[in-house]
Amino acid sequence: QKGTSKVKVEIKNICIAKIEFGIVRIYSDTGMVGFFPGTLSQLNTLLPNHLFFQVTRDAIIHRDIIKSIASSSFGKIEVMISDKKREPSVYTVSRPKAAAFRKWYNSIST
Repeated sequence: QKGTSKVKVEIKNICIAKIEFGIVRIYSDTGMVGFFPGTLSQLNTLLPNHLFFQVTRDAIIHRDIIKSIASSSFGKIEVMISDKKREPSVYTVSRPKAAAFRKWYNSIST
């Protein structure tokens, strides 16, 4: 959704979806493309699991924007993403989600 109109965004163009100020915003590599009218969990169920992972409770990322991953303290994982429009960002995957993230990241299905 963008304003009062609805915009169709192809899955291959979505890089990241984030909750900002209570609204789910969808970004491509060129910037924000619109809003999702539901919750981040609802959006996560619509996206293909082999391409997207919910790294934190307020962000879903596409596999292709991951620049690097590194172990952090207490079993957490730091994920650095590359975003062409903005500076690189780092997300911390919690310890309970770390094993699922490693399995997802190391899988080769496309």
